[in-house]
Amino acid sequence: MLWRAGLALVSAVVAWLTTQAPVQPHSPPPAGPSPQAAAVRPRQVATAKTRSPPTAARAPDFPQPDGSMVTLRGEKVRSRAEQRIANKLYRLGYQYEYERRMYGLLPDFYLPELDLVVEYWGLNSDDYLKNKRKKLAIYYRHHQKVVSLNPDRWADIERALVQSLWHYDKTINSRAKRVGAAAG
Repeated sequence: MLWRAGLALVSAVVAWLTTQAPVQPHSPPPAGPSPQAAAVRPRQVATAKTRSPPTAARAPDFPQPDGSMVTLRGEKVRSRAEQRIANKLYRLGYQYEYERRMYGLLPDFYLPELDLVVEYWGLNSDDYLKNKRKKLAIYYRHHQKVVSLNPDRWADIERALVQSLWHYDKTINSRAKRVGAAAG
């Protein structure tokens, strides 16, 4: 996952460098600001003034130094998939608790208004799948409603979440329409 972020950063730097004017080797620096630099400078200053700093409404889409991701609510989560799930829940207006201790477990998300757990099963190793079966058995034993999301639905994880939530909350379609109307 980190190599993708590094590759994206390198690609962005290369793209930026290719848009810059070529530097002539062994040429003396100009005496004053060139007309091109003077024309560009006001535009750069103007965009710097209008650019807003990252806030809870616009979470960064890159890992933090500790490897975590930040959601629209400003909380740290463990993976990009969890970030996407948290952001979708937030946009739909659901109150959720991240990694709330229940039954001796730490589910990814708990939605109190639906009494529902949302789990993202991000790995497929034998130990991880064994732990998944144990967690699901504990939820079943306590009659806990669970939405399970798997990495095979990564490309449309938000859609998979909405489709799964629909089984527990029939008002999700009106929530999604309100979110779409507010965004447009």
